[in-house]
Amino acid sequence: VVYSQGWAQLAEADEAPQMDLAALRGQCEQRLTSEACYARFAQLGLSYGLSFQVLHELWIGDDLAVGALRLSGEGPVGYAWAPNVLDGALQASVGMTQGMTDVTLALPFAVAQVRQWGELPMPAWAVVQPGAGDSAAIRKLDVDIVDANGKVALRLSGFSTRTVHDEAAEQVAAAPQTVLLAPQWTAQQAMAQPAAVGELPSQIEHALTGMLSTQLKIAREELERNVLLSEFGFDSIAQIAFSNALHQQYSLALSPTIFFEYPTIAALADYLAREHQAVLAPVFAVTTTIRPDGRTVS
Repeated sequence: VVYSQGWAQLAEADEAPQMDLAALRGQCEQRLTSEACYARFAQLGLSYGLSFQVLHELWIGDDLAVGALRLSGEGPVGYAWAPNVLDGALQASVGMTQGMTDVTLALPFAVAQVRQWGELPMPAWAVVQPGAGDSAAIRKLDVDIVDANGKVALRLSGFSTRTVHDEAAEQVAAAPQTVLLAPQWTAQQAMAQPAAVGELPSQIEHALTGMLSTQLKIAREELERNVLLSEFGFDSIAQIAFSNALHQQYSLALSPTIFFEYPTIAALADYLAREHQAVLAPVFAVTTTIRPDGRTVS
């Protein structure tokens, strides 16, 4: 079972972004203590142990939350990114729900990008703001972990959460499980002879249609390119399965939110051709046959 996937790239470090912490806190009109924050989490069904109660104070403004992160003891050994510090930064997003009357439990399921400029500082500050594509249905937040001078050490862009419905929450509570991380990295070599850019969307669309036809057990001629995939039964379970299939076939690591943002075959193909051209163009360039199920054969 694949619980999460993504890709990493080593890049030359540029200058770390700088934030004006004093100015940001000046935009905040409300302050919550650590006790108030964790009482709010408890009301939502989240019970944090002492080592994860690192949110010391929280300032809340209009589409802005600034949290002070403090460790009560030594940080965990063996981690470059201390899990409790990272979690504390995400906990600061509770400030984005302040003032809402109907707040339910929302759990994370995707992050678009993570960038690091330095070691995680301590003490640290978490700055949370709405990200690109943020909506009421799917919250997308940008979270920065900065030092006392406002220098950004780590940035999480597009941190996405989705509301947990009562039935699903009951199922999770009734059947808790322990999940152990087993990372598997696959190195990829650059490929030459890219396909013509103008041809790529149609080639990708043809392949997507074949793969969806196989997965959904629907004749490919019935899968209209501009009809919402949800109309064909493309639900959250099918999205995960299709994301895994794309990863296995093309080594693409796609966030589940992509299928909400590009909900038709045509829109998804255009997105993939635009944003993943470097990976897909060589694949289709060396392909001589596309099987009916969408798989490529050299």
